[in-house]
Amino acid sequence: MLEYKSSVSLIEFILSMVLLGAIILGAVSFDYASHYFLQSSERASLILNELNFILEHIHKNSSRATGDFFNRGIIANGTNLLLIRLDLNAPPTPFTYNDDIWVRYRINPFQANQFQFCANVNTDGSCNIQEEIISQRVVVPPIFNYPVGIFNAVNISNLTIRYDPGVPVEPRKNPQISIPQPITFTAYYSTN
Repeated sequence: MLEYKSSVSLIEFILSMVLLGAIILGAVSFDYASHYFLQSSERASLILNELNFILEHIHKNSSRATGDFFNRGIIANGTNLLLIRLDLNAPPTPFTYNDDIWVRYRINPFQANQFQFCANVNTDGSCNIQEEIISQRVVVPPIFNYPVGIFNAVNISNLTIRYDPGVPVEPRKNPQISIPQPITFTAYYSTN
């Protein structure tokens, strides 16, 4: 009587290694793709949040601007400079502007990607305190101008930020976002 021993042939061994390799390759590819998509969505969310922060920051101060027809509370020069007069007195002192402070938004003249905020501007235009960097991702600086027919308000347009400003746009690796149309910020009250 012949006895047969159960064993694995070379072909069966090679086939099992190929199948195992395909399974491992599929798992690694899935892990890599999910990590890549997670990273790209995190970058897009980060710049969207940063743009939202910039707009909320400007809105917070512009909504508190004080001024009248002859003494504007918001000064926009059309390029990348915005000045806002704030009356911090409690209660407010309308028409008494010598005790008010000015805040400023601008692009850093020495580093074009930095959008800065100064919480107390001197009469000569210099910042009385250390300027706060709101964003370092600006690719196209904002344009500030006055909306037609609205007093004590400002339009912001053209602001574009990118995840890495020094590298060209690539939607997944280096996303970019911009303001699609002008946004108007109006003071809640005015001393007209």
